[in-house]
Amino acid sequence: MPAKKEETKKKNVTQTQTSLKTQGMKSQKLRISEKVGLIFPVARVLRLMKKKRIADRISPKCAIGVAAVLEYLAAEVLEMAGDVACQPDSESQHMIKPRHICLAVKSDAEMVEAIGSHVIIPMGGVIPHIEDVLEKKKRRSKNVNKATENLKDDQAKEDDDEDEDEEDEEEEDDEEDDEDEETEE
Repeated sequence: MPAKKEETKKKNVTQTQTSLKTQGMKSQKLRISEKVGLIFPVARVLRLMKKKRIADRISPKCAIGVAAVLEYLAAEVLEMAGDVACQPDSESQHMIKPRHICLAVKSDAEMVEAIGSHVIIPMGGVIPHIEDVLEKKKRRSKNVNKATENLKDDQAKEDDDEDEDEEDEEEEDDEEDDEDEETEE
């Protein structure tokens, strides 16, 4: 029996030694993302950049910078979309939907500049907006109505002025006729 105990002890010792070695290897070999403190996978970004042949040679530091920028943009978009989703008039306050992302991105001028104004977010819908041209038409129609009323008023005033002028002329003619009659007498 003592031989069996020694064999089990040897197995346990070798297992713990191998587990310590693997743990030691894992602690020595950190992922680049963990070293830098990013969540986005730097190695994947590097691999995709090499695959796309952006340049002949690509440094891992370049991939770190791109991954950091992508992580920052993703965090900003999610923060803004979360704010839109938590508004009281929103239907779902516990879930970020593509509509919330679309509203958040399109409402922020800096994000529109970074992403582009012609980007379409699938299932995002459209931004509630009425073109100025259409608003001006509505205003013009009101202005046209006011303008026609003003024209009518102006024409009525002109007609009144003409009538007054004619009456004044008739009175002057009557006065002249009276004077002529007095002179004749």
